[in-house]
Amino acid sequence: MKLKHLLFLAAWWLAGVHAAIAAPTFWLSDLGTAGTASAALAINESGQATGWVQTADGEQPFVFAHGSVHLLKTPGTRGVGTGLNDAGQVVGFYAGGPHGEATRAFVYGHGTMVDLGTLGGSSSAASAINNLGITVGTAYVRGDADYHAFAHAGGRMVDLGTLGGRKSVATGLNNLGQIVGYATVRGETRAAGFIYSGRRMIDLGTLGGNYVDPRGINEAGVITGGSTLAGETEQHAFIWAHGVMTDIGTLGGNFAHGYAINNFGQIVGRSNTARLEDRAFYYENGRMFDLNTLLERGAAAGWTLLEAFDINDAGQIVGVGIHRGQPRAFLLTPLPPRSPLPR
Repeated sequence: MKLKHLLFLAAWWLAGVHAAIAAPTFWLSDLGTAGTASAALAINESGQATGWVQTADGEQPFVFAHGSVHLLKTPGTRGVGTGLNDAGQVVGFYAGGPHGEATRAFVYGHGTMVDLGTLGGSSSAASAINNLGITVGTAYVRGDADYHAFAHAGGRMVDLGTLGGRKSVATGLNNLGQIVGYATVRGETRAAGFIYSGRRMIDLGTLGGNYVDPRGINEAGVITGGSTLAGETEQHAFIWAHGVMTDIGTLGGNFAHGYAINNFGQIVGRSNTARLEDRAFYYENGRMFDLNTLLERGAAAGWTLLEAFDINDAGQIVGVGIHRGQPRAFLLTPLPPRSPLPR
């Protein structure tokens, strides 16, 4: 084979490798146009999103669909949408309604909002819903001294218990019904991350510290979240898979938290930099990127992305940034990779 052919193939192969490991570029869409301040907290596989928007009447949950933002009417004076499934069912919580200032978990679908109740106490909040309609969250138990993680399905709220302590919180789940969250252990000496599967709550371990907060789980059961390190002065984002928790670091500072992971292992969350500035991050193939550095030029003038809360399998990301001095919900859509220019 002639040398120039070998050089061409080598250049072609290297270009392919570079394309495989290069981070995507994203186009930013402003979802906060319905109010003064806003945040997008979840996105489904159709690109529908939910979160909250500040209106003259207070914070209201919204759904973004078909290019428009629609406010959801709750029984209260304010509320937040925290999760939605591929059928467009939205979960969250509201306050300032028939139960006074107590928050109540809700599920919204087909134009109807349903109060999910509590575990005997005054308040509850839903955090996520899967495609089977199973909702998870947190509710106070009788007497309001403690709160426990719950799963709600078929009109019934089930207490998931704790890891021996008094408190627990469910933060996410997948379509297999595996639930993640955190719970205190006996003596309240540690908040441990858990996966709840097969009616068992399993401690995920730690990166060395006493606080672990898992947030996202994909269909393979791979989990992301945040854990403090030994000494409790730093918190790093992690991946948990097959019983092993791996530190994926920070953007150079002392804090990072993974919020969501899709079925391609792409993770989004929040971290601080070496200058202790909060930034949204994107993690793929062993590298963590500041999302602000991955935006299409000219598409995000005046924006600083602070937190990325969710990512779907198409690579679309939602979160909150600062735009013109206000918190604003955003949607990021990955752009097709650019073809290398002919030489």
